[in-house]
Amino acid sequence: MLQRAPSSMAWQDETGYHFSVFRGELVRMLRGVSEEPTAYAILRNAQTRWGAAQLGSLTAEAKSNVLEGAPVTNASALGGYDAIAADVVRDKEASAAARWGDAVYTALSSPEATASATPRSALSGRIAEKWRASLASVPAKERTDHLREQGTFMFTTWAKAAGVGRDRAAPVEAQCHRTGQEQYAALAQSLRMS
Repeated sequence: MLQRAPSSMAWQDETGYHFSVFRGELVRMLRGVSEEPTAYAILRNAQTRWGAAQLGSLTAEAKSNVLEGAPVTNASALGGYDAIAADVVRDKEASAAARWGDAVYTALSSPEATASATPRSALSGRIAEKWRASLASVPAKERTDHLREQGTFMFTTWAKAAGVGRDRAAPVEAQCHRTGQEQYAALAQSLRMS
């Protein structure tokens, strides 16, 4: 996440413009913005589109280290968003927390959630759309658990579409799950302490 010291000037590379910040400051800023459920959904949907684009650029023949890279990074980022959501909900009374969660879930499952940016490939679009569609069938009491499995869900969707065998897919799925949960736990604790 932090490639250069925060005192570095902004820089440009082939992927665009960048600037460095300390991870803790970034998380606190994202946490503050996420008080507004629409803003949280916009951030999470942007991560969903990025993750889908990265997955869509992979091939079934990718080397193991490449196959693990983007899916695990995506799962880690989504675990961070899970921690932010948990912290927002923790600070609200029950009815306000329920309203925030309902508003987020509605925004995440709207057709515009995956259509606001042109996917880099048809497969990227399919991954993002399949994720969005999955949200409609989840009972309210299972929403949080479903969201916490998003990184794994996205990778599994890609692996099936790309024809990756279970022998190669299963270890990456496990790593996506583990990384997402570890990121969630670490950031949730950090947010509770701040």
